[in-house]
Amino acid sequence: VFGSAPTDVMGRSIGVLITSLGGRRLNPRSPGARIGLGKGQEAVGRRNDGTPVPLEVSVSVTGIGQRKLYAAIIRDVTERKRTEEVLRIRLRAIESATNGILITDAHTVDN
Repeated sequence: VFGSAPTDVMGRSIGVLITSLGGRRLNPRSPGARIGLGKGQEAVGRRNDGTPVPLEVSVSVTGIGQRKLYAAIIRDVTERKRTEEVLRIRLRAIESATNGILITDAHTVDN
């Protein structure tokens, strides 16, 4: 998981993988580091090498007897964020163009 072995993170606080959620900083050493239930919450995680990674987190809870079990689906959204930024730049260029605009991509060869 982000460069860590699953056994290194299973059963530990979610703060081991997620450093902030919805702008709130999480403390990985706190057993009370909790995140709210829900779908698609934006978060920032930490790869094994310490670099940040943008995340989308969905959390659900279920009960077995008196015990609550939490399940989190954590998705790396790095590529989506890059695509959104490219689209924002293109939109700003189009909106500010008065005569015309040419957008090229140095990484793609058009046929």
